[in-house]
Amino acid sequence: MSVPTLNELLTVRTQDEWTAIALAQLQGRNFPTTDWTSTSPERAMIETDTACLADQSIQIPLIVQLVLVQAALTGTVATDPATDALKFLAFNFYELDPYEATAAVGDLTLTCAAAAGPFTVTVGQLIAVSDDGLLYTNTTGGTLSPGGTLVLSFLCLTAGIAGNVGNGTITTMQTPLPGVTVANTPGLWSGVVHLGSGTGTVVLSATPTGSHSYSIRVDTDGDAGAATTSTSVDGGAYGSNGTTSVLTNLGGHGGTATITDSAISPSFVAGDTYTFSSPGTWLTTQGTDPESQQSLAARILARWPALSAIPTEDVYSVWAKESAPGQVTRVLVETDPAVAATVNIYIAGPSAPSTAAQINSTQTYIDARAPLTDLPVVYAASTEAITVTATATYPIGRVGGHADLDAAIVAYVTETAIGGTIECAQITALAMKLNAAGVATGAVNIIDVDVGNGVGVDKTLSGHAIPSPVVNSISWFPV
Repeated sequence: MSVPTLNELLTVRTQDEWTAIALAQLQGRNFPTTDWTSTSPERAMIETDTACLADQSIQIPLIVQLVLVQAALTGTVATDPATDALKFLAFNFYELDPYEATAAVGDLTLTCAAAAGPFTVTVGQLIAVSDDGLLYTNTTGGTLSPGGTLVLSFLCLTAGIAGNVGNGTITTMQTPLPGVTVANTPGLWSGVVHLGSGTGTVVLSATPTGSHSYSIRVDTDGDAGAATTSTSVDGGAYGSNGTTSVLTNLGGHGGTATITDSAISPSFVAGDTYTFSSPGTWLTTQGTDPESQQSLAARILARWPALSAIPTEDVYSVWAKESAPGQVTRVLVETDPAVAATVNIYIAGPSAPSTAAQINSTQTYIDARAPLTDLPVVYAASTEAITVTATATYPIGRVGGHADLDAAIVAYVTETAIGGTIECAQITALAMKLNAAGVATGAVNIIDVDVGNGVGVDKTLSGHAIPSPVVNSISWFPV
């Protein structure tokens, strides 16, 4: 008997339909059935069996639907797009809409030479080009004065995470203006997110070293120079700052945080936190690929904990993702080891840490749902630079060369879970691109895969980090 298709497994058949199938099978083997009456013993035996099949037929689709979810979690590459079958299941049984691909949006800075301009820039007038050849068009306009700068919002014309290019990688325009340069270089710091009732502010200056996330916690009430604070770097333990109002060389990573009073005293209230990261990002909205099979399956399985009166880690993960669909795609939830009832929630988008605005909106969304006994605190994930090296060969006549293989590998590494593990075997599988028959349709061979821990050794990200930036340094040779 042939293996049934998914449609066949999801089809409920009546007893009469099963009886017709059984009779057809017997007739196909030249077994005489035409002389059976409706009350004959032979007919009764057949219908007894088909009654059982009809009962099982009702259960089979339910079993298949559950298996689909489990298989989607365990039997696919993390970046494989959700199948139509899983989308159907998510929508019809769990009222979940799969996330569609969205385009990246970010701020580019136009700089005008002193002898050029002025220019009046209208919406859609300019096309900027990334180092990867992706096109971006301006969605805001303004006046660019001689010797001045103008920051405009640009939309990637290609949907997907590919548009989330790194800082400093957009430096040319397809529609040039004389004497004008363009760059996607953001500030050294992200915005500061304040959680709590205090009215004081934290002002960042000087140059940080590397990519890190920070949290300044107020331990006792007071104004600047009187309140005591502690600082945590990359989700580590808080270290006391005492009562100083100027924190330099934050956690040994450079930079200065100045604590500034407001007119209200005390300006700083115990329990308040100020979170930020370095560097900033030019992106205001991260581009997203269509939701992956694993992501949609995980959301299906997390659907039920959200109905519970008792919050679990899954519930906070669901709420975080619901707060910004497609923008908050990675969540790590931990109980604070030092502060009772505090739940630390680290979030990131598909290819970069979440922005200050996203952290604020996620915090607000969760605060409205969390029980009074919990204190949820939302943080941006930190980052860890990852370089992939290997030596690979591919068929010399292969259509597209190895570009699709590179893209799949970069996407896999980029979308690794917060604090997750990058597996060398997955990179090998993506490079080989095995088809359903197990035949390689990508690389002929790939050796010496290294993601930072040595050849063939998997890489587990530190603490609360995501991979950023991801550098693909695989050496390809046609054969």
